Amino acid sequence: MTCFNGGCLKHAKMHCYKKNHPLALNMRRVRKETPKDAESQERPQKITKVAIGVPGGLSMDSEDYFEYQTKPICFLCDKELDPSQSLLSNAATALITANSASKQEDQKAWENQVIQCEHTITLQQEPNLPKLASKSLSRCGDCELNTNLWLCLSCGHLGCGRKNYDGTGGNGHAVEHSKSAKHGLVCKMGTITPEGTADIFCYDCDETRLDPFLIDHLASFGIEVASQQKTEKSTAEQELEQNLNLDLAKNMEGNVELDKIYGSGYTGLKNLGNTCYMASVLQVMFALPEMQKKYMTPGAQHIANCNNNPAQCYHCQMAKLADGLMSGRYSQPPQKKSTDDEKKEDESQEGVPPRMLKSLICKDHPEFSTMRQQDALEFFQFLLKTIQQRERVSNEDPTTIFQFGIQQKLQCTSCQGVKYSSVKQTDLSLPVVIELANPPLKAPEGVEKEKDSDRFARESQSSVPFEACLSQFTADEGVTFHCARCNKNTTGIKNYRFESFPKYLAVSMRRFIFEDWVPRKTGVKIDVPEAIDLSRFRSAGPQPGEVVLEQAQPQKEEGPKIKESDVEALMGMGISRVRAERALMSTGNQGAEAATAWYFEHMDDADIDAPIEKPKPSTSSKPSVTIPEDLVNQVCDMGFTPAQARKALRETDCNMERAVDWLFNHPDETGEQDAPQPSKDVAPMEIDTGSAKFRLLGFIVHLGASTHSGHYVAYLHKDGQWIQFNDRKVSKSVNPPIGTAYMYFFERL
Repeated sequence: MTCFNGGCLKHAKMHCYKKNHPLALNMRRVRKETPKDAESQERPQKITKVAIGVPGGLSMDSEDYFEYQTKPICFLCDKELDPSQSLLSNAATALITANSASKQEDQKAWENQVIQCEHTITLQQEPNLPKLASKSLSRCGDCELNTNLWLCLSCGHLGCGRKNYDGTGGNGHAVEHSKSAKHGLVCKMGTITPEGTADIFCYDCDETRLDPFLIDHLASFGIEVASQQKTEKSTAEQELEQNLNLDLAKNMEGNVELDKIYGSGYTGLKNLGNTCYMASVLQVMFALPEMQKKYMTPGAQHIANCNNNPAQCYHCQMAKLADGLMSGRYSQPPQKKSTDDEKKEDESQEGVPPRMLKSLICKDHPEFSTMRQQDALEFFQFLLKTIQQRERVSNEDPTTIFQFGIQQKLQCTSCQGVKYSSVKQTDLSLPVVIELANPPLKAPEGVEKEKDSDRFARESQSSVPFEACLSQFTADEGVTFHCARCNKNTTGIKNYRFESFPKYLAVSMRRFIFEDWVPRKTGVKIDVPEAIDLSRFRSAGPQPGEVVLEQAQPQKEEGPKIKESDVEALMGMGISRVRAERALMSTGNQGAEAATAWYFEHMDDADIDAPIEKPKPSTSSKPSVTIPEDLVNQVCDMGFTPAQARKALRETDCNMERAVDWLFNHPDETGEQDAPQPSKDVAPMEIDTGSAKFRLLGFIVHLGASTHSGHYVAYLHKDGQWIQFNDRKVSKSVNPPIGTAYMYFFERL
């Protein structure tokens, strides 16, 4: 009751002694007894909006269902206090009615902010639009569907919506019309209200939008808003319904009811609102012994000794999540109930909500800070980078288990000289070689344009060997480059090989592809064996007799490059050298002809004969500014030198977080030096000669055929069986869909 830090009894006492905050309020939320005449009670408000705590959304007020029992406690005196004291009573009331961080996050998770866009503001409707009768608005203009209809606000075309992942929705005639007619704005029929609101979608933005002139736009078709009644669910309402009832993972295994599993290592993660991408990655990460060793026992010790605000402490939050997932305290078998209905309600885990960790590490990220669906691979990369930054000082970075080296070999086809270069990375991106699918993919005859959902279903009947995707990645590729030995542009052969192997190999499949600049997801399955051998993809390194090409050294530009032949050509026309050079510089050194034309237009300029100042090389592209020492010290606390800190802060306008990110993106940067530093010798290439065999440890599946929606589920091989982690639900897998995975994780043998 001093700083409003919340905790269980154990950690509340720990907080009391560390902070000398003795007074606490014990709050117990108890479900109210349901009256016998419950049917006569007022029904809860109908959910009509994707929001929490706002009119039409899910209620944040639990007074109708729960009541609070409170008691003030003094931990130092080890006794309860009189709750009737006015100060304690007022404080208790304030705490109960406060909008907690959890409620604020829930509200942020579901509130769907709909805004207008340039297309709704600048909509141009065609002249002489037809007046649409109610009969003409009863079905799609291209098929017989009479629900989920979208009206083109530019010309009045009425088309059905896109097909959903479960086959419902429509045949996509509205979006087909939008592509052919270049009309982007549509209104969903049946969602128009007398107040002048409706479900508006902009295909150009691919987002739900607000049309400030909707009444006028609909009036152009003879549709009077005041007489309309809402008869269909909006896209936002359907999204809420899907998120509340989503169970795609069950359908993924042949619609089989999976047996739940409980105990240490089998704890689910609660979906905070479109956070399945985060949950799937965290389950894979914390299933690894290295992550458990780093954040489990040492994490408990850190929490006991940490004096920071737990909500702002990275190590506190990682330790708390590790304990939640691995302790087993939050994954207990359900207690038997008296009725089947009650048992059914209690048969699933509540799940650990990683709310505070997400809020801390994602708060400044433009995508992960939101509650919109994101990409699991991108979050995996972001999480590894975050851990690297936070653990730099401790020199105990657990993400090194994912790091490996990829070597590029480039050989000139003219002189046979070779050039080697290496890069460190934490995941491998492989193409899905659709051309090698078995059975071969053939477009259906007589269909001019196949729908994406139909094509996805057809592709899912074919498969490609995993090794074929690896071979495609390492195959020779023809390139054009400047050969230092030939001293000319020539052709070369480029390929990639493994220079080293990681403890755990993360592989992503490029299922999201572009065709005619339109993204789509391929449904082709990947034949992934339980064990793989990457020996034939190992780099051999430089071979005896190979001529290694010199690495091109970047040259600092001290001024514009001017061809002397162009200068002489202009001087041959009687133009002075100064004027010739100025003309060539002003035309971007595009040749004597362009410079001559420029000269005759500017020959009377006042500065035409002024000496040309040659720019001096600068040690920094940024202007000289004073770097605050406190910022330098904060960057140094992350494990960097003062010279590196000053260089990074200068490059990022003294933004500390951007400076740290800049340094991680420039790992070889030595920083600002008082004197020139000798160049470092390039370390000799070391080829990893250890085992190249791996076994499949887990995978992440993206469910659905859409590129902008869907659901992520993680699978892990534990204790001799496959386990499905579907947000808060943890079950024994019957038929793990290995071939449909988006990401694979292999363990080195």
